[in-house]
Amino acid sequence: VVLSQVFVPDLARRGCPPDRVDVIPMGMLTSGEPEAAAPRSFPGTKRLLFFGRIQPYKGIEILLPAFRQVLPAHRDAELWLVGEGSLKPYRSLLEGLPNLHIVNRWVDAEEIDRCFQQTALVLLPYTSASQSGVIAAAAVRGIPVIATRVGGIPEQIQDGESGRLVNPGAADELARAIIDLLDDSAAAERMGQNLAQVYRRRYNWDLIGEKVLASCLAGQGKNP
Repeated sequence: VVLSQVFVPDLARRGCPPDRVDVIPMGMLTSGEPEAAAPRSFPGTKRLLFFGRIQPYKGIEILLPAFRQVLPAHRDAELWLVGEGSLKPYRSLLEGLPNLHIVNRWVDAEEIDRCFQQTALVLLPYTSASQSGVIAAAAVRGIPVIATRVGGIPEQIQDGESGRLVNPGAADELARAIIDLLDDSAAAERMGQNLAQVYRRRYNWDLIGEKVLASCLAGQGKNP
């Protein structure tokens, strides 16, 4: 069982027949009941959120220059970096960057809602990825996502419909996507609602549970 279709060819190269692989994506992630977090209106703030562990592949070195490009167009935009990990490699990029808020520690489950509260856009400038639980967390809260075309992420986001996809490593392209959605709150709200609807329809835990059970039974040679 893998989370993304992108893994199927990799497993085939390792000798695993594709018909022995089940792709079952990650479901909605919420600290409460999934149905309790309904799609919401685009917030009045211009808070941009990077959430998750600070790792080299997360593209912080792309995100920070992109945010600098956003500020002349939206001086009230804020960038929130939330997650544990070393920020030392990015010290020169962080220096003097206005409207930056850093929560550099592990965030407990009960704090996640507060981190996403009043967030306008969730940003994933990753340079590589399998899939992302952050997208699943944004989806259940109806928050639009801007992410990169890497790994299984394009399986989670439909560009222009449930979010925006940009090329990895392209700070200018990321900045342009952010500015476009801050300029057009109606489009951003629509994308966030579409993302939530897709996850409720395709990635709810009842459906995922049925798929996992079917996979287990098929592995035992039984009919679901």
